[in-house]
Amino acid sequence: MSRGFSPLAAITLVCLGGAVGFASAHAVSDLFGSESHQNDSPLALAGREVIEPEPPDPAPPPVAEPVTSASATAPRAPETTEAREPERNARTSPQEQEPAEPPAAAPKAAPEPERAPEPSRPVEPAPTQPFRPRQSLSPPPTRRIRQIDLPQSTARARRMLRQRLAAAPNDGATASDLRFVLELGKRFLDTPAPTGRQRAIELTITTNAWWFSRWPAPSRAVVVRDPRGRVYTYRAGRGFALNPVATTGRWRDINIEVPAPRLADALLEVAVQRRGGSRRFLAWEYYDVPDQPGAVRPGTSGMAQGRMASLLAQAYRETGEGRFAEASLGALSAFTVPVDRGGVVSQVDEPEVGQAGPWYVERAYPGESAWKGGALNGFMVSLLNLRGTRKRLIEPPLAVGQSAPPRLPVAEQAARLAESLADAGAETLDRYLPLHDTGEWSYYGLLTPGRPWRTYVADVNYHCYHVDLLNQLARIYPKRTFDETANKWAGYVEKAETTCDRP
Repeated sequence: MSRGFSPLAAITLVCLGGAVGFASAHAVSDLFGSESHQNDSPLALAGREVIEPEPPDPAPPPVAEPVTSASATAPRAPETTEAREPERNARTSPQEQEPAEPPAAAPKAAPEPERAPEPSRPVEPAPTQPFRPRQSLSPPPTRRIRQIDLPQSTARARRMLRQRLAAAPNDGATASDLRFVLELGKRFLDTPAPTGRQRAIELTITTNAWWFSRWPAPSRAVVVRDPRGRVYTYRAGRGFALNPVATTGRWRDINIEVPAPRLADALLEVAVQRRGGSRRFLAWEYYDVPDQPGAVRPGTSGMAQGRMASLLAQAYRETGEGRFAEASLGALSAFTVPVDRGGVVSQVDEPEVGQAGPWYVERAYPGESAWKGGALNGFMVSLLNLRGTRKRLIEPPLAVGQSAPPRLPVAEQAARLAESLADAGAETLDRYLPLHDTGEWSYYGLLTPGRPWRTYVADVNYHCYHVDLLNQLARIYPKRTFDETANKWAGYVEKAETTCDRP
């Protein structure tokens, strides 16, 4: 196998899978929470500030200040003195002067016995530095977009972006973001594309036009939501992108007031009908490639598919409308299609384990290593969302003002599929957890994009998120080793003299 070359109201309306949000503001590589611990994304473990709608006059950028990295504020190196060379033994034997006449013979002094060499001392090993986990970044700021502030059409939004690009420095971050967003329009709006994909690109373009007509590129990650509750995340070189995981996870309660059926309808607009071989499924896509700056490619995410399936199941339970159950089945079907065919399941196999199994990737990389994009937290969140989907589909619908109708056959079919997918994934997780253990901490993933095999160690929040997800899975699968591993990894936190407390 090639490795080096491929590397959540709380209890919420959606309750997406029960994933507790020990938050991290990582680029949602992942990646990509709420107080109820339901359906949280790892970014959610910080405060819950949500910036209210802007006044009519544009405010200055919320993130004009650059992010100060640890290296930028590192203390000055201590002063050093020049090393002194050891004094050399400059003594030399005095020159003997030749006498005028040969001296009288004198007895020769007995030679001094040779000094025995001192026994070599064992070299003491250098003291081992204690493991210090990487600390998490602070959560990004958030903003809400008012409907009145959005461009009235996609065509106008594209013109606004072109004008902004013409005025921006060619080699700056703003220009790089704008070129990527405009390329999306050229690729998917000017040529035939699936309806859901075109709608996603239209929303992306109008959101970016809203931002860049007011401010330059942010100097750090920013999260915004549109009037219907869809969430967009910023990353340099890509601009703002519609983020299904953050939307369905109701990141930091940014869209918590939006009922499940309304949010589901807003996201069904951007669902793309796909086919993998003979199997049809619905996909909620991403359009960047994290380790290929500037590349445009529709891609899938197991974490997004699982959260969408759970949201749609909740919408079905609240309304009794069969279309939500059908759409939930469509989202689940992506878990039956291999990554190389556009789905979200990889078959992983390592000699150390000796048995292959399904792994639901957080981001799919067709044609590359089965492990690439298979973040550990994303896999575990998917398993919890699959189990949550099953539960919501088999419970009687809660249609307001009606007696509970019988479950629909499509809901029962989807519930069975969700359960089987979760159980198969749990077996794989049980076998491959040891590979995610460094002996002192957990790995974020075995092959994280842009990094070599088993080198990307999780930061504190993600490690603590791993522990919490394992504890949740242990309650569902008590015969697995999830409880044992959770306790072991919690011990790593104590040994590292840190905590899993929320910031």
